[in-house]
Amino acid sequence: MRFKKAYGILSLLFFVFLGAAALSPIVKIPHSLIGGIGVDLGTFLFKKAGIFALAIPLAGIITSVGPILGRTFRSIIISLYLLLSFFILELILAFWIKSSTWGGEFAILLQRNVQAKIGTLGASLLILALILSLAIALELDAKLKKFIPKFPKSKLRKKAPQTTETYKPEPILQPTPQQSAELHEPEHKELEEKVKEVSNSRDTSQPKIVEGGGDLAEILSPKAQNGSDNGDDEPVEITKPTKTYKLPPLSLLDFVKKEKRKINSEELQAKANLLEEKLKDFGVSGKVVSIHYGPVVSMFEYKPAPGVKVSRILNLQDDIAVVMKAGSVRVVAPIPGKDTIGIEIPNNEREVVYFSEILASDAFQGSKSPLTLILGKDIFGKPFVTDLRKMPHLLVAGATGSGKSVGLNAMICSILYKSTPDVVKLILVDPKMLEFSIYNGIPHLITPVITDPKKASTALGWAVNEMERRYKLLTASGVRSIERYNLNADEKLPYIVIFIDELADLMMVAGKDVELQIARLAQKARAAGIHLVVATQRPSVDVITGLIKANFPSRISFKVSSKVDSRTILDTVGAEKLLGNGDMLFMPPGRSDLIRLHGAFIGDKEIEAIAEFWKKQAEPEYREDIFEKPTVNGVSTENNGIYREDYDELYDEAVEFVCNLGYASASLLQRHFKIGYNRAARLIEMMEKEGIVGPAQGSKPREVLKKMKEEESPEED
Repeated sequence: MRFKKAYGILSLLFFVFLGAAALSPIVKIPHSLIGGIGVDLGTFLFKKAGIFALAIPLAGIITSVGPILGRTFRSIIISLYLLLSFFILELILAFWIKSSTWGGEFAILLQRNVQAKIGTLGASLLILALILSLAIALELDAKLKKFIPKFPKSKLRKKAPQTTETYKPEPILQPTPQQSAELHEPEHKELEEKVKEVSNSRDTSQPKIVEGGGDLAEILSPKAQNGSDNGDDEPVEITKPTKTYKLPPLSLLDFVKKEKRKINSEELQAKANLLEEKLKDFGVSGKVVSIHYGPVVSMFEYKPAPGVKVSRILNLQDDIAVVMKAGSVRVVAPIPGKDTIGIEIPNNEREVVYFSEILASDAFQGSKSPLTLILGKDIFGKPFVTDLRKMPHLLVAGATGSGKSVGLNAMICSILYKSTPDVVKLILVDPKMLEFSIYNGIPHLITPVITDPKKASTALGWAVNEMERRYKLLTASGVRSIERYNLNADEKLPYIVIFIDELADLMMVAGKDVELQIARLAQKARAAGIHLVVATQRPSVDVITGLIKANFPSRISFKVSSKVDSRTILDTVGAEKLLGNGDMLFMPPGRSDLIRLHGAFIGDKEIEAIAEFWKKQAEPEYREDIFEKPTVNGVSTENNGIYREDYDELYDEAVEFVCNLGYASASLLQRHFKIGYNRAARLIEMMEKEGIVGPAQGSKPREVLKKMKEEESPEED
């Protein structure tokens, strides 16, 4: 590295002398400055190369500066552009101006050889081609636009999706020269003038405003964050509709006219100064380096001074909320991929995120997945959608009033806006009997909305059997996913999405059965095209068990009541600091960092309009076998209407044993079959439900009812 810099300095000195010598025939340079050698060298170069003689030392100077600044490659590219420019000038002097004085012998040589080969016309076309190539390479068209006056945008042009206003103070901890504020591509003259007035009135430590801030991926992660997975090459379109369906129009939704958000630069700067001042009072030094203004909250990027521990700032969340007069403050420490800490402070005026504006955005309209889910907007105001196929299951939690049910309705309606009944089928489980009843009768349903927890357990059992059936079809076809299977299958398989509004009610009635069924579906159902969206308002460990949680990599938490609930659903705190009314934290699959989103609001009238639109097109085709008695390996596994997947293969043998013996007890089965007490007691309970043995009689063995009936039947004959 030192050798390169030394070489660069020496070559720079040489080419500076050569440049002064080449310039001496054009500009009178004192003889004492460059000496006789310099004068003779300059005269020789100008005579031979003309104006092109200046290109050699200039290119050499630029190339020499590269190693000194550590930009060798870039300096070489600039030098080549310079040489090409002077070569074009030399051609112009040779053919168009025909000046041997400025062109030198090199121009005369070019004129003779080039004209002999391609003629005057060919030479002119060559010059034009080189000029155009140089202009394109240097992007001169884009640079000339700055000097052309801008005309007002047409009012008929569609309004672009709302972007982020990023409010950036200047770099800290180092003295910087005075800079004026810039507003890049303003959409409103009034906003531009206001920002310039505020910026001009500040000193060098005051920030500048840039409208149209960075994307969510640029702020939260060094990797690109998108709803689609670049590594997924599966075909999107899985079925061709057997009927003619029409997707719902946008006119069914309410479009609320929203005014353009204005950046209150003085208010944001005042908050930044107050935040810095109060943190200093708590013994934490640092500087706010950027402010990202969003629809609901603003993120203040805070860079702590050297030696300040991140844990100290994390422990000050409640204190920051008090001094900033905010209901709650969330600290992201650190922001992934950055050396700053994000402090999210609620705005004074909260913006409502409507389902209709996300639906009409390019993010949703450009998605080709039939299972595209609308979640809302990120904290910078950009629409956020995701693909359920790649999640592939979603666990949702949130306290009462947090916006959880509205979020579920937005997900269902986004599927209804994207897919026909031939492509996606739904199973809706609503133990509360309030949220999903409006969807009864739409053709996407496999069964009417399920409100009975016992029937919900049976429906989950049917989904497990359907998953196994589909896996047999995939194995027979030699494919690994439903998308590949549907490419060549005569009878195409639709996606099945199961929405469960309240998991806690199901766990209270049939906890073990529901837990095992959900776990099996979450483990294996992705390739079979079956997906789960499970929600609960009580994210405790007895509802979201470890078995369920381990199989749901994607999770959403709305506002919860405590840090314990936040850790249960997200494995970290933070959800208790949310604002409610749709404010959520989203954990994407395969990532540990959380994305804060503001859920999309959809009203009851809009949901009803969407449901009625589908009801008018077709009647639902319900599956009658969903609530039939399920079997495992050909043996009934339902007792008194309660589905049990944990059928014991020892059950038939145990029944035969106690019937021949005439009485039954758990200890008797333990000794005879050499099994544990829990398994033996479970076999006795199964026999009691089947009516084979009677109820417990204290310490006495149970009576075998089946044997008594067999003994009575011959006497009656």
